[in-house]
Amino acid sequence: MGAPFECAGVLDGVRWALDASQQRALSLFETGANVALLGRAGCGKSVLMRRMVSMAIEKHGREAVAVTALSGSAAQILSGQTLHSLFGMDTRPLSRAGDPLQVAPVNVTESSVDRMVFQCATWRDCFERAAGKVICLTGSHRQRDAELQRVLDRLRWGRVNAAVMRKINLINEERLVQIESPSVVFTATDEILTNDESLVETAVTSLRSSVDLTVVLKLNAIFILTRKLGDNSPGSRGVVKRFISAGDQRASTVTEVECDFDGKLVVVGRSRFSAYNSSGTELAFCEKLPLLLGWAITVHRAQGFTLNAVQIDFRLDTWTTAGLAYTALPRVRSFSALCVKGSRRNLIQFSRCSATYYEKQLSEENIDPEQDGRPPIEP
Repeated sequence: MGAPFECAGVLDGVRWALDASQQRALSLFETGANVALLGRAGCGKSVLMRRMVSMAIEKHGREAVAVTALSGSAAQILSGQTLHSLFGMDTRPLSRAGDPLQVAPVNVTESSVDRMVFQCATWRDCFERAAGKVICLTGSHRQRDAELQRVLDRLRWGRVNAAVMRKINLINEERLVQIESPSVVFTATDEILTNDESLVETAVTSLRSSVDLTVVLKLNAIFILTRKLGDNSPGSRGVVKRFISAGDQRASTVTEVECDFDGKLVVVGRSRFSAYNSSGTELAFCEKLPLLLGWAITVHRAQGFTLNAVQIDFRLDTWTTAGLAYTALPRVRSFSALCVKGSRRNLIQFSRCSATYYEKQLSEENIDPEQDGRPPIEP
């Protein structure tokens, strides 16, 4: 494998090294090949992707590097784009990450006209032929509770609509009202960069799938960070401590927020969130605070986050889809940080076509599926 690999990341202040599957992926990427990283929640996809991106930008320049993920929220964590919006770009090399067994894109099912991305010809051209390879990451760097990991693995292997968003927003609004201080409203505007009217609706829809134009905050409000900020990863929970006005402190326009992350004060400003077309051209963007009110969040929005504590209320759900329950639960590291209400057997579903594809990739890498957490079939 060559020289020892450096540490890949930090978890609760403890630095951890790349595991064997991550080393294999990084070695392949260093040869210039396209690499697709697949793996369960917490296997280190985002950390490894950030390292690959840094290496690629240093070698090829920012414009030649594509960063993608399966879902919009996961792509925003990496400051990238969804894979569906990427195909057709002239980039080198190409790297993407995701877990086909987590919740699928909205409206994509086993029987829908829209199919999983790994079922398209462009995916095969990029990652399954001479140009690249799919690497299955088998490590577990988030969950420290072995019992929780076993439960998650069982859920993973199968052994948001407007109504849901309204319910989530209502929970946050009710908690915000209980704070006795003035509200501060931060608004953003979609900036359209294309003259092609046929692309405008698609671009705006893409932005709204992961970014709201308005966020309302109060002093002492709890929030969740949606972008990496210094040592604070996406999913970090914080508290609003101070609003900062632009220029003259007597001005009424608040532009930044001072936040408390576990005792450390950090100033949070606006971040740029973008939508791209298939050639990698930015079609639209908005600049907003990378903060969500932190009392409630949808499962789709939580993808890729590591949260300190979570209460999941499935009683609010009147529908289900493949991977929904599994995607929600591994946001935490241990059972002690998790509270689940309203769990039902019919919520535990998984995509058979995704499982078949994933097992095929494991087999091609000579990885025993049980090494990746697939439980044995019980009599």
